[in-house]
Amino acid sequence: MSGDVLSEVGELAKRLVEIPSYVSDGHDEQQVIDFLEAYVKEKLPTYECKRSVLEGESRSNLYLTGKKPTRLLFVGHVDTVMPSDGWDTSPLDPVVKSGAMYGLGIADMKGSIASLLIALQQVDTSLLDETAVLLYLDEEYSFAGMYQLLRDKLYTKANQPELIISLDGGLSVLSGCRGLLKIDMEVIGKSGHASNPANGINVITHLTDALREVESLLPEYGSDSLGKTTMNVAYMRAGAVEDVDNPEQMQKAGNVIPNYADCIVEFRPATPRFNGEEATRIIQERLLARGLEVKKLAVKHDLGAWLGSFDSSWTSFIEKGYSQAGIAWEPADPQYIGFIDVQMLCEVVDTPTYVIGAGGVNRHGANEYTPLEDLDKAMELYKILINNFFAEK
Repeated sequence: MSGDVLSEVGELAKRLVEIPSYVSDGHDEQQVIDFLEAYVKEKLPTYECKRSVLEGESRSNLYLTGKKPTRLLFVGHVDTVMPSDGWDTSPLDPVVKSGAMYGLGIADMKGSIASLLIALQQVDTSLLDETAVLLYLDEEYSFAGMYQLLRDKLYTKANQPELIISLDGGLSVLSGCRGLLKIDMEVIGKSGHASNPANGINVITHLTDALREVESLLPEYGSDSLGKTTMNVAYMRAGAVEDVDNPEQMQKAGNVIPNYADCIVEFRPATPRFNGEEATRIIQERLLARGLEVKKLAVKHDLGAWLGSFDSSWTSFIEKGYSQAGIAWEPADPQYIGFIDVQMLCEVVDTPTYVIGAGGVNRHGANEYTPLEDLDKAMELYKILINNFFAEK
């Protein structure tokens, strides 16, 4: 560490970064959950700490609930991506330089968790009775923690908080995001001698052309608030195989028309009208029109567009808190934001929901960092919002 003096928020953020919480061989989030549970029991003893074990696993979410039904809810994930190449320092050994903390997960989103936990210690303990915090796993991977949270049915339309704040963002408040739709497909063409393309159906060129046609239709599925629905061909493995049911051995000869392709396509829907059913319909139509056989067309994620809550009266409440905290009111544009999994919770409750965090730079990349002053700004903003919520509502 440099000579920078860390605030209470900075010290807690440093400790959280030091605990690995990425998912790979020999690593998962359980160590950081253990730490957070012990920390909350010591520093916020009025909370009930409840673990919810993920279905079929040993990993668990951690829920902090008060003595009364929840009115104000904070949610955030504790996992990080795996360390990448290119770090100038050790990703799990936080370094402070030029007024910023560098470390894996500081921006996404351990800094925000630290800011909230310190804020909760600085408000009247009676306010915690109706303020809950849900800390969950696996956001960076398969959303297993959020899926478990939904299975637990802590909150439904019949039992929902008045306001939800996700920590998974920056100081530019966000409400709304495009969805996440992932489709895994296997497509079969027809092999033949390459001297005459009419001898077969080239699965590579025909699949590529079909996907271009699908992409050309996406402007029909835009929205004013979330912009364009976009498509990314994320993976493709294709070639000529003798047996399409056992496609591991592909020929690498240039004289055979390829007949097998394995492909992953990801969409970012900007409207609820574009979902798994609609995507598979238009993909299948284009493939069949080109003489291709669809061996598999499976929807892996079908997470819809979240249109957000900026039209709610709660937006003026949030804006007032920003003014009191001395933070510029510059809402983030949801057209340029990735999927925020609080969308999944918003599908089962009607609660106005906003995304506010300490944020940072280089999320998911090398040399991830957050300015120390932003950690403290987020803490002050959370504290103001909590106090105002119970004073005004």
